[in-house]
Amino acid sequence: MAAKQPDPATRKIAEFLSTNPGVHGLDAIAQGTGVSKQLAGKILNQLATATPPVLRVDGTGTAREWTWILPAPAAGGTEAAKDPNRPTAAPAAPAAPSHVSTGADTDPDASAPDASADDQETEPEVRDADQMVMHAARTLAGATGPLSTAEIAAAGYVSATSLHLLTALRALAHQGLIECSRPFDPQSEECTWAWKGTDTADLLDQAAKVQPDDAPDQVACPECGTTKAIPGMPKGRKPGSGLRGNGTSKLAKDQLSGLVREFLEQPDNAGESYKIGEVVRELRAQHGDLVSKHSYGSVSKVMAKLTEPPGKDQVALLTLENEKPITYRVRDLT
Repeated sequence: MAAKQPDPATRKIAEFLSTNPGVHGLDAIAQGTGVSKQLAGKILNQLATATPPVLRVDGTGTAREWTWILPAPAAGGTEAAKDPNRPTAAPAAPAAPSHVSTGADTDPDASAPDASADDQETEPEVRDADQMVMHAARTLAGATGPLSTAEIAAAGYVSATSLHLLTALRALAHQGLIECSRPFDPQSEECTWAWKGTDTADLLDQAAKVQPDDAPDQVACPECGTTKAIPGMPKGRKPGSGLRGNGTSKLAKDQLSGLVREFLEQPDNAGESYKIGEVVRELRAQHGDLVSKHSYGSVSKVMAKLTEPPGKDQVALLTLENEKPITYRVRDLT
């Protein structure tokens, strides 16, 4: 299956439906897109019967109405927004198609049984199927061979750089449902994904239980054993986990202050001048992702504090040399 660019009429209809959530009749779609009713009807039928389908059809004959069912792109997936010719996904992901089991209670009127607080604490969380995970699973189930991330994205009118899609694919691979050709470098354009099973219904049933959170924060190189953090959707972290939303380790309280002082107190730095950004780069070179690339503000506060004497009859480690750009000079305290 190769990535296929939609024709202008299809693009207009996909953009209209994905940016206007809800149910739409043929007249409204034709009027909103400028596409003739006859051509719009043909395109809508194609989208509804595609693999995977991108529309849900309700009603029959002239009373038919269509609803966009693909998920919205994750925050940060801005490529589709930059290209005005690409349709964007819906602002909110609708419910999963009826043939996909989400694991949620299907009776909206059924009341939950009474339970004690202890019971509620131990009851496993039930979450709806993630629509990007389901899109990836359905696309690979209908493919005749391995697909790249870009091809899977094109099948659903979502950005090829969407972190939601990449994380969904990695989650499916981690659960053993699909295979990744480059697990240590899944962002590569050469990376492909494949499903080698035969039971599509079973794949979709299993995929409905997979969440993007299932993707591991890091992977190990099969050749050298080196671990590497893979970009992905931010995850909810429990307090005290020591991890940032992207899975990288987080410094303990006051640990950054210690690292800054430790670096500046190195004998080779005596008498040298440093801008804040230079110190951030040096710390990241020494400590990797333990020091965030966004730590400019925190390092700035630490360095400003180091211009104050630490105690009576003691000398400050730094002196402010320039205000634009802010530059400090390290005193020789030996």
